[in-house]
Amino acid sequence: MEWVHSLTRQRRLIVGRLFMVMACLLVVNIVLQVIRYRTGHDYLLGLLRLFDVNEEANIPTLFSTLLLLSAGLLLAVIASGERARGGRDVGRWKLLSMVFLFLAVDESAMLHELFITPGHELLGRDVPGVIFYAWVIPYFLLVLGLMVYLGGFVLRLPTAIRTQFILSAVLFVGGSLGVELFEGIQDKWHGEHTPIYALLASIEEGMEMAGVIVFIGALLHYIDVSSLVPARHRVDAP
Repeated sequence: MEWVHSLTRQRRLIVGRLFMVMACLLVVNIVLQVIRYRTGHDYLLGLLRLFDVNEEANIPTLFSTLLLLSAGLLLAVIASGERARGGRDVGRWKLLSMVFLFLAVDESAMLHELFITPGHELLGRDVPGVIFYAWVIPYFLLVLGLMVYLGGFVLRLPTAIRTQFILSAVLFVGGSLGVELFEGIQDKWHGEHTPIYALLASIEEGMEMAGVIVFIGALLHYIDVSSLVPARHRVDAP
């Protein structure tokens, strides 16, 4: 557990560095998108494919996947610590860990897109644009269920950490589901290859990354201020 204690002591530095990486990825993506739509070139020596946040199997996808994996592992560490001390919310910490590990797999393998074709077959091609990406329906129901089940748990968290949890959820869900609705409308009527769609995708991915980074900071904060960290390791974060 020493590695966890080391992370908690540097949580503000870690969060700051993660935001810097996120900002760099988004800036590079936006610059390449501007060049793409101003010049009509969509290859750009392979750089666009490498940094396009709307593509898979590239650097932004790897970064997002690692963020989600990190959150899942930190949640597993907390669940283990809570179980050792007889905490009341062990099951909820475990559930969150499994959710984030699933999201990491989903991010890397794009599992949610498997719902699009069956959704169109079930709802018809004239489906409204807001649910053009049919995967938003089951994922919205999943989010709703988690909100109901975890509501009391979140309210029991220390105030500062609860605020960070809520902020991270608003950012992540607002991006992955909220902005995605507008992307569906844009895709249905104008396709994916437009400047507006590229902008929406950049906003979506930025909100998702920011939400997970805030959440990682909240988890490190929780480990630091709770009795999960032995007193001999407790050091205030810089």
